[in-house]
Amino acid sequence: LVHGEAERNDMVEYFGELLWGYAFTANGWVQSYGSRCVKPPVIYGDVYRPEAMTVEWSKYAQSLTTKPMKGMLTGPVTMLQWSFVRDDQPREQTALQIALALRDEVCDLEAAGIAAIQIDEPAFREGLPLRASDVPGYLEWAARAFRVS
Repeated sequence: LVHGEAERNDMVEYFGELLWGYAFTANGWVQSYGSRCVKPPVIYGDVYRPEAMTVEWSKYAQSLTTKPMKGMLTGPVTMLQWSFVRDDQPREQTALQIALALRDEVCDLEAAGIAAIQIDEPAFREGLPLRASDVPGYLEWAARAFRVS
């Protein structure tokens, strides 16, 4: 089971609002697809998790059922790709910072007894470079960030 994610507004915005290093605008809407609009965050500094983001919601939902509860997180590459990323360090480094923050969340979910944890990466392929010679390098660091998380 999944608890329904009623507290979440967007795959990136929800987590970004709970991580240090992210900033959001009030009216910076962009069209994502069709009639769907989002407010991409700005990653302005080092990213880290000051406190648990989904553990209490997941624990509460788990307390209401005997069936296993699944934790769900947005992956580091999607968090990176769907943001305006700082340019004073390599994207790879920022992705790893996000991955480490997510790993902390995964560890806390596991400690809380959440049996399954899903990390979604819908934007993984969006980061593929146009130049074929750059693809292996991207795949290496993007997969590493996913595995770290």
